[in-house]
Amino acid sequence: MIKCKECQINPAANFIGICAECLRKASNSESLVNIHESVRERFDLPKLPPHAEAGIRCSLCANNCRMGNGDIGFCGLHYNRAGKRAHRYSTHTALSYMYLDLLPTNCCATWFCQGSKEPGYNLAVFFYGCNFNCLFCQNASHKNLSGATVVTEDEMVAAAIDSRVRCVCFFGGSPEPQLPFSLRTARSTYCFGFANLLAQVHSLRLATTFVHRHLPFSPPPSVLLVNVPRLARSYLVFILTSRFYRRVLLVVVLQTTGYW
Repeated sequence: MIKCKECQINPAANFIGICAECLRKASNSESLVNIHESVRERFDLPKLPPHAEAGIRCSLCANNCRMGNGDIGFCGLHYNRAGKRAHRYSTHTALSYMYLDLLPTNCCATWFCQGSKEPGYNLAVFFYGCNFNCLFCQNASHKNLSGATVVTEDEMVAAAIDSRVRCVCFFGGSPEPQLPFSLRTARSTYCFGFANLLAQVHSLRLATTFVHRHLPFSPPPSVLLVNVPRLARSYLVFILTSRFYRRVLLVVVLQTTGYW
């Protein structure tokens, strides 16, 4: 500990150099920005959210970055490339990794999440990139975007509906910089999980009707079949939430087996 550089009275952490009282009074001072800057520079992240007058706007989080040509968003995931908004990931993918966390876990949502009270696992989804800038973040590895793994929507949904999983937790970093991916996978997981339950306890017809109403595409006529063996139903419902090439594959398989 050292004496605070501002008041010269209270103790302060060596790295920050400013006591808690002075921090509260000068939350946006240049000295504080410089402390964060030294950390962000290590990961090629901008010092502050860019706000170029004629920049491309990103409204995924409260930073509302306006990126001029060549600028990088505060999270490091979005940037302006030749006047167009670009990303460090492609459509239907995210920079993240997943793992199974045995329940009960130390999840902050335990007080309201029913799934966290059941025996099984939590699917922990760690997103890279963050719209915040906590100096002593316990998950600071989210800043290392160059070492991030790429996960597809199909992979995440398949992991989330594993029979051992009772709940899914998005953290990181933060899911906000990759919010479209987060929302799509959450919606697909919900629809797919509920449809899978319907397929097991009722019928494939009811399950596919539910999926048809809640997912942004129209299932092929083949999914309305009710004479498919029970063991194949889970796979067929999985096909419903996948992209076009898997739906085409479903039609080919059904035609080959005589179900079409």
